[in-house]
Amino acid sequence: MRRAIAIFELLLAEGEPMPIAKIIARLGIPKSTAYELVHTLSHAGYLERSDRSSSLFLGRKLFELGMAYRAHTESFARRRFDR
Repeated sequence: MRRAIAIFELLLAEGEPMPIAKIIARLGIPKSTAYELVHTLSHAGYLERSDRSSSLFLGRKLFELGMAYRAHTESFARRRFDR
């Protein structure tokens, strides 16, 4: 779990797609672990490959989670101020 979060945070900070070799080098994680994580996260929609290369970036599922969080916090804020 920690390594998956580290991948997400690295890609977010970088702001552009990144090859898996660079992810491995930057995070210092074993190659086999990185490939397994990338496979699992990609299959689930949390990572996506760039159209131009095999570089990786944050996937649609993370966007969906962010939008659900936003809707929840906006709803909470409206209820709080409507009192």
